[in-house]
Amino acid sequence: SYTLEQKSVRVFDTYFTYSINGFYKIKDILHYVNDISTSSNFFSRSSDGEYRQIFYGLSLAIGTQISRFGNFIISANYGNDEVKNIKESPISNYKMTLTTLKTSLSIDTHDKYPYPLTGVKLNAYYETAQSLLGGELGYTDFNMNYSIYYSLNENHTFSTSLRFAFADKTLPLSRQYSLGGQYSFFGMRENEYRGRQILKSSFEYRVLLPFQLFFNTYFMFRYDLGSIWTVQEEIRFTDFRHGVGGTISIDTPI
Repeated sequence: SYTLEQKSVRVFDTYFTYSINGFYKIKDILHYVNDISTSSNFFSRSSDGEYRQIFYGLSLAIGTQISRFGNFIISANYGNDEVKNIKESPISNYKMTLTTLKTSLSIDTHDKYPYPLTGVKLNAYYETAQSLLGGELGYTDFNMNYSIYYSLNENHTFSTSLRFAFADKTLPLSRQYSLGGQYSFFGMRENEYRGRQILKSSFEYRVLLPFQLFFNTYFMFRYDLGSIWTVQEEIRFTDFRHGVGGTISIDTPI
């Protein structure tokens, strides 16, 4: 990712903020297909190729800070999305110009990072692409990600989260959501599933271990429940998958 940006966190003594930037981003993604099922309780998938997503263009954003806890931002983006195969041919190549308007809200009341004891975090946005000023495609897209932390004491912390996102059928592959990976869904590889609608909830328990591996050491257990769909008509609660996993995390000074 390469970005050239000019911004002001606060305009003079106000809470208004703005940014202007040019960007060029590349992301390589493995494509997965279902393996032959050997169990009704477990699933397995293998990669059958890899493709590259390329984004470049210009972005203008204006907004305001919400006290010390968040931001409300309106942004306009003009640029190109390109998707091309780099290993085998799992997807159809394309390149298109997109003009988008986006309204986003972010609120973060966590007491500290990256191991909060209390607080909530909300990230939500509504985005629409229009066939104006050279845009080749129109779509609408809504995303909300909410989490809350609460603790019995400094050693035992619980967290619950909910993610809901919905886009129409014209949302291109380069803008679709992903499900999978350590911070998304245990038991799935990063970007293992992609789609236009996603519903996922998680419950996490974190404990500060009574011993240190040089620094404070935590063990975290998380249970994930959810799924992702390509089109609205495919949404079924019977498609929900379950994921469980654990993490050892060390709070280093870096």
